[in-house]
Amino acid sequence: QLYSVVQRIMFAKKRKWMSRHSTPSASYLDFGCGTGDFVNSLAERGWISHGIEPNEKARTFNPTYKNVYASLGQLPPMRFDIIGLWHVLEHLPDPKETLSALEKKLTHGGIFFIALPNFNSFDAKHYKDFWAAYDVPRHLWHFSANGIEKLMQALGYEMIDQRGLFFDAIYVSYLSEKQQKKRGALLRGLFWGLYSNFKALRSGEYSSLAYVFKRKN
Repeated sequence: QLYSVVQRIMFAKKRKWMSRHSTPSASYLDFGCGTGDFVNSLAERGWISHGIEPNEKARTFNPTYKNVYASLGQLPPMRFDIIGLWHVLEHLPDPKETLSALEKKLTHGGIFFIALPNFNSFDAKHYKDFWAAYDVPRHLWHFSANGIEKLMQALGYEMIDQRGLFFDAIYVSYLSEKQQKKRGALLRGLFWGLYSNFKALRSGEYSSLAYVFKRKN
């Protein structure tokens, strides 16, 4: 129930954030969309939204959702104003190659929204090897803000916006406490997650950071 409430809040925040960087008729591609919940929530509000999810179990979890495909090759012949990779890039064997392939699906002036764990956050330094967002071996890469900016600059993009994802610190801290098999993991995770967010108010180093990238003129 808590997850469902947080998910609705985050969907609303993401929609509002994307709307600030697009027109009302913008088209959106969610790469690594999971069960397609965000794609569907956008479609219900009039967005032209499609998703890519290679995992069949996730992709077919809700068969009523439309426009969720297994690969880029299955997409209809169209381009998108926004392509989102929400906690996806860290899972990919070759992030640069994937981003180059996705770029071909962007409209002229289109933008990338990319969310990633941030190993420079307070909770990462607090939990060290037990930091749940390292998530080895599922996470093949680990990023800082400087790292993802350099990767995108090499592809010809510049960062035009950046935000911290408040709830991620709490969730990651809770999982980190569970990994250590500590009693009261939920309360301890809540405390350290909130403290990490408090520290990030000054440093900007949130547990997860979301970025907006646009091709340089």
